[in-house]
Amino acid sequence: MMDKFVMKEVEQDPALEQYSLNKLELLDRLKKQYLNTPTSVCIERSNYLTQYMKSVEGKNEPVIITRAKAINYYLSNREALFHDDNLIAGSTTSKPLGAPVYPELMGISIWPELDDIGTRKANPELLTSDEAEILNFEVFPYWIDKTLMEVTRKKLLDEEKELPDGEKHPVMEAFRLMEKIAFFMNGKSTVISHTVPYYEDALHKGLNTMIQEVEARKKMLSSDENDKADFYEAMQISMKGILNYASNLAKKA
Repeated sequence: MMDKFVMKEVEQDPALEQYSLNKLELLDRLKKQYLNTPTSVCIERSNYLTQYMKSVEGKNEPVIITRAKAINYYLSNREALFHDDNLIAGSTTSKPLGAPVYPELMGISIWPELDDIGTRKANPELLTSDEAEILNFEVFPYWIDKTLMEVTRKKLLDEEKELPDGEKHPVMEAFRLMEKIAFFMNGKSTVISHTVPYYEDALHKGLNTMIQEVEARKKMLSSDENDKADFYEAMQISMKGILNYASNLAKKA
């Protein structure tokens, strides 16, 4: 937060050339801490997501609702952490500088590297033996035939079987090419952080108001708009998970 003096300086000189990290002790300390912190694999999200999905396996409900409940479960149970002196509560991962695993997408591609991912020459990521064991025996085996890639593969193979002999499935050919570059393009295919959240409504209205607005929209739907109703319900479930995480952060603070 800037004091009145700094705000006045901003109005006069938006570039703030007179300021440097030498004069901003907190930012200087955070930068040095960030640069001196090794990167680590964070299994927190993948572990909670897998726990929830195992607990509801076989339950008959829309996929989008199950997905939202899984995210709610993760947000409601993840540890409330304050990694540094940052004045904004919360963290992206359970590690000070962590890489979360998304087993339902392409996170499972690190399975062969669990023993040496922390010592490899290119982009080493610290991973404890206990964490590697959880991924190896509890998380990855569950997702082995449920990842987006495997579900897509099965769908394309089934479609390919219906084609005349000798005819190739054009999407399957692209899929096979994708498999060959998975280890090089993993980040791109699952999206890095090329997403800017829209914070304005969350800050001006608050999540409780947004949840109420979603409920109002859901009530306006006709009886045959089940997909839209499921979508709105999933939004509410997910946002309630964010509120639970915020509540846990407040208690920890």
